[in-house]
Amino acid sequence: ELLEVVRDTIPARGPRLAAVGIPGELAATKARLAKLIGLGGLLPFDEGMALMGQQDSTAETTKARLHLGLEPSGFRETLNTYASTL
Repeated sequence: ELLEVVRDTIPARGPRLAAVGIPGELAATKARLAKLIGLGGLLPFDEGMALMGQQDSTAETTKARLHLGLEPSGFRETLNTYASTL
């Protein structure tokens, strides 16, 4: 679902592709093998990115609110504010 949000929000420079996700471990293995045979630069991610991408992006924001006066917002809400610059 998040892949579709990103695809549909960021201005297209070419045809709209289907948003297809694969498990992080599989993507990491593909990236590792691509790097081993010298094709790692052809993928839009490396092994670490694939593994990090499968982790939930959540955080406790109490300290940021109290110490810095920040009011964090969600990814989807924030994406619209900068998508046109990508």
